[in-house]
Amino acid sequence: MPYGLLVGIAGAAGVFVSGYLTDRLRRYNPRWGLWLVSASLVLAVPFQILAWHSGNLTSLLMLLFVPEFLQLYYAPPTFSAIQAVSPRHYHAMGSALFLAFATGIGISIGPLLTGLLSDHFAYLGTGSALGLALSVLTIGKLWAALHFTLAAKRLPSETLDA
Repeated sequence: MPYGLLVGIAGAAGVFVSGYLTDRLRRYNPRWGLWLVSASLVLAVPFQILAWHSGNLTSLLMLLFVPEFLQLYYAPPTFSAIQAVSPRHYHAMGSALFLAFATGIGISIGPLLTGLLSDHFAYLGTGSALGLALSVLTIGKLWAALHFTLAAKRLPSETLDA
């Protein structure tokens, strides 16, 4: 129950802060939205890795507050960028395609990889197999951050004038 409250409260607060910051900063440069996503992903990694290896529930919850706050930071800037680069009659389809791939990978492949890695690490006799598996997959956020940065660089010039 404490983790559920943490996810709900921190996640809701984070998505609203992200939306607010994206709207404010995009006035200066529309790339700011995607840069915020990159920064949030990079910032979340050390907190999550420390959390996966914490020794008790209190430290786990304290360490996970930052990553859970940043967990949905991607949504407002990403959907804003999708709308900016999609033709008007494809706005809904652009969002639908993004959601299909994001949830398809995250919800179906993420837990499978976590289980496979955890089983592999347990077989090797490592101490905290699940924590190690989650840490390995958390590092993938750095790869995602790189791609959000590259996407920001490649925003068409017409979006920069909007």
